[in-house]
Amino acid sequence: MKDIDFIPFGVSAIKLAFNCSKCGYPVMSDELDVPYPDYTAETAHDSESDNGGEYVYCSECSQEYEICIYSSYVGGNITVEGLDHNTNVEVIEISDSYDEEYELNAILSNTDFYGKFREDISNLRYLNNLDIPIEAILKILKRQIYIGAITCLETYLLDAFFNTIMTNKDLYIRKFVETFKVFEDRKISKSCVFEYVNNKAETEVINEIKEIIYHNLSKVSNMYKETFVINFPNFGEIARAINIRHDLVHRNGKTKDDKLHDIDKKHINDLLDKIEKFVDKIQIELNNIEVDNF
Repeated sequence: MKDIDFIPFGVSAIKLAFNCSKCGYPVMSDELDVPYPDYTAETAHDSESDNGGEYVYCSECSQEYEICIYSSYVGGNITVEGLDHNTNVEVIEISDSYDEEYELNAILSNTDFYGKFREDISNLRYLNNLDIPIEAILKILKRQIYIGAITCLETYLLDAFFNTIMTNKDLYIRKFVETFKVFEDRKISKSCVFEYVNNKAETEVINEIKEIIYHNLSKVSNMYKETFVINFPNFGEIARAINIRHDLVHRNGKTKDDKLHDIDKKHINDLLDKIEKFVDKIQIELNNIEVDNF
């Protein structure tokens, strides 16, 4: 295993370049997000977060490498499982210089997040019905549609949560601060919540909402429940589909047991139906929020 230290501050993503340990062929990873450390932690060890592991494959011999990125408030570390420890690795850093105001405006401008979701799902259905005579191209398309379906869900959950909070900022930001773990860990007393919300909570809440991984349905469902007092429908089957999406993106379509996911038209239609019904139920709940319940 190769172990590399790096400085994560101001770095949003990295790419790794090295020669395959098995065949010597050049390998270049995709952009890998650098996780944010927990700056509220009392120790460097407790502040450490990781990216959950990403995979890169040698295009020549299909050798698999697992890349884990760790970040704390004192520094960062990268491990490459399967790579000889003597191998030279180039770490290409991508600076954290994106336009945050542009990103925020893009989220806020999507006030018709439900309509946009329905439109995107409809477009995916259209793609799924395309008749492509080349089998290899058709399989690639099916995989991309499957991935896109989960992305539609993630985008809806982010935009719906953010825009709903903005409809009643005083109430919902306070509820979010009182119940979201990051703020709970800061041990803000109930007597100080009102002052915190009025003075600086909005900026910090916006940053936290943007950093949340919206395919973590257990975490996101709890956010919706605690902030808006609404319950998600059962999402067990969608969670399994999210795991399949992970294999399609990071394992070239294979499971950990090296079994290939065979994604066909029926699989995609079933997934789109499940996601659409899931979002429909959430949207009904959002439309029926009663402020008097708080």
